[in-house]
Amino acid sequence: VIDHPELTWGTETSCSAQFTYAIARGINRGWLDRSYIPVVKKAFAGLETRITSTGSIDKVCMSTSIGDNLEYYNTRSFKDDDYHGNGLMLLALTEVYRLFQKEKN
Repeated sequence: VIDHPELTWGTETSCSAQFTYAIARGINRGWLDRSYIPVVKKAFAGLETRITSTGSIDKVCMSTSIGDNLEYYNTRSFKDDDYHGNGLMLLALTEVYRLFQKEKN
C-alpha cells in the first residue's frame, strides 16, 4: 500500500519489481520523461540486494488479493523464492538492462 508509509511490514520484492519494471519500460518507450532514471537506479539497487548467491529471490510477499483493511496488508507473510517473484524480477531486470544500455550510448 504505497500511500501508507506507516505500515510496518517493510519492503516487498515482487511489488517493487513491478513498479521498477513499469517505470523503466515507460522511460524506454518514451511514455515517461528521463527524469525518472534516478528512481529506477534507486529501485534497481534495492532489488539487487534481494537476489541471493544461489539466484533465488528473497522477501516475496505471498500472493495478495483485495483486503478489507490496512491490517490485512500489514500482516502479509513473506516467502523467500516464491515463484511469482522470480518472473517479476526477470521482467524488471530486463527492462532496467535495456535502459542502462541506452544510457551508455
